[in-house]
Amino acid sequence: KTLIDLATVELIETGLGINTMPHHPAYDQYNITINSTDLGVGVKFFSISAEKENYTSRSETITVIIGERATEMRLWLNSTEKTLNPTIELNVNETLNITTTYNDFVSSDHISGARVRIFGSGINDNLTDYGLEQYTYFLNTSDLAQGANILNIFAEKEGKYKVLNGWVI
Repeated sequence: KTLIDLATVELIETGLGINTMPHHPAYDQYNITINSTDLGVGVKFFSISAEKENYTSRSETITVIIGERATEMRLWLNSTEKTLNPTIELNVNETLNITTTYNDFVSSDHISGARVRIFGSGINDNLTDYGLEQYTYFLNTSDLAQGANILNIFAEKEGKYKVLNGWVI
């Protein structure tokens, strides 16, 4: 098959509008690069249309599925790493330092500017990013009921990353 030179080739997507795909003679193809960040998470449908005078027009549909990036959270309770065994026993009226890291699984980079929330057992608040590549929350145990309490930490950023972990404290 021979490439039809100087055709009008367009990529159409609802959120991006119409983008003309330039011809690359060195590769003998029409090409466009789109950053998946511009698309967001979900299923996207693209239509590619090609036309040139005296030729039959063609249109093809492409489906692209963009998933959330994998993340990793680690948990520290009072400066002790507790990710795999997330329990701690404390007395009433003690301060509990809850610290979590929230990283991109592939690059291991800290995900800054995320929304990291703690909730459960009457607690519903944000963890704070103090610029140390971690999120922290200080809790007075008098705010909890005596006995076992279940706290959850939920983190997300711009709908691209999400994680929910629950710990028994």
